[in-house]
Amino acid sequence: MAPAGEAQLAKVYHNTHAPLTDNKQKVLVKFTAPETPSGDTAEVDFVFVLDTSGSMGGSRLKQMHAAMDFVLGKLGDNDKIAIVNFSSEAHTNGYNAPKPFDENKKDAKKLVDGLHAKGDTNIEEGLRAAIKILDKGRRGWDKKRASCIFLMSDGVQNRGDARKVFGELPNWTVHTFGFGEKHDETLLWEIAQKSHAGVYHHVLDEGEVTNYLTKAFASLALYRSISVMGLQVTLIPKEEAKYTIVHVDAGGYHPDHPKDSPTSWTIHFGDLAREENRRVLVELKVLGVSKKEDPKPVIEVKYAYTYPANKKNHKERPEEMKGPKHPLFVKIGRDDAKASPDMNPDVQREEARNKQADYIEEMFKLADKEKKVDGAKRKLSTAKNELSGLDDPKGEFVLDALHAELGNIGDFLKSYDVYKKLGRAYMLSCLS
Repeated sequence: MAPAGEAQLAKVYHNTHAPLTDNKQKVLVKFTAPETPSGDTAEVDFVFVLDTSGSMGGSRLKQMHAAMDFVLGKLGDNDKIAIVNFSSEAHTNGYNAPKPFDENKKDAKKLVDGLHAKGDTNIEEGLRAAIKILDKGRRGWDKKRASCIFLMSDGVQNRGDARKVFGELPNWTVHTFGFGEKHDETLLWEIAQKSHAGVYHHVLDEGEVTNYLTKAFASLALYRSISVMGLQVTLIPKEEAKYTIVHVDAGGYHPDHPKDSPTSWTIHFGDLAREENRRVLVELKVLGVSKKEDPKPVIEVKYAYTYPANKKNHKERPEEMKGPKHPLFVKIGRDDAKASPDMNPDVQREEARNKQADYIEEMFKLADKEKKVDGAKRKLSTAKNELSGLDDPKGEFVLDALHAELGNIGDFLKSYDVYKKLGRAYMLSCLS
């Protein structure tokens, strides 16, 4: 397994040739974090923000206790934790900064087991307390530790307004977990989306709660295996007279233009776990030429990142950003005979993912905002038909997952009542 600094993180997928006439081409740039030895991964600062308002009484508080037992059993001795609980106000429980987990296991377990449900729901204060704790924990080489907030709640806020904290969330990763059918799915989804790479999870009251939690808290395993931190990617056009980048889709990450290069695009991806990937879909406007051309660089892909800090390597690892040893280029030639009318299969799969997300967003708006379940069903049928038209054996597992997602949505659109009860939260989790 190669050390993080020696790995080539990026690969590009595209058609190697384009027609001589004006056309459009799409390019997929995929970044995969290297598989590194466990000692080279980041140690993590976790803050758990737990709703202990009155609505969490009874079975829901028991489920949260079970969830925290599950999570605490997955933490490593070199991780650091803090536990904040909130009702009418937030309680930091003596955590001014994250504390080493190996020294606080028993205290953390005792604290969680002793939580009781009472008071209002003030998510705003819970988030503010968590951010303050993490900010204090960023000192010395600890500033290169990964960090994450896990927010668990069942209720609709009735004190404070968590949206007042949205401006601070892009600096932090917040995973949100909504317990039961009556939590504020939209708010918890927005909190995750406004944060850096956060995800909203819906944990049902019914059925096999442990299975839901196991899937939902898979995020925890990812954070404990972070091998690349602060990944930043820049796409630089090389043949601007003939090739123009007209659109960049990086999923939930927002590309922007560097101040010194208005035609380039930069995406800040942040931290990646071992073998985790990020994808960028690039659309090129290609102007016509009068004769054939051999493949030449049309986009340069630059990226940089830092090593994670841990007790094993923090004295040895330099602070500067790392990047590829050799330039990575997207090369395209011009030849009518060699130009394929079809998209590269990897690009096609990424297109399918993006289109499905757009369809789900449209279905959500129809069912949620306009209360038109029949309209959402028609949109679902269109999405299924479009997906069925794709045939790519190598990417079958991707297409199967997309089909399964649409199948689940179909079950939740049987009626508006079923949608309100289960479908709304499921669609938001799909969009997260």
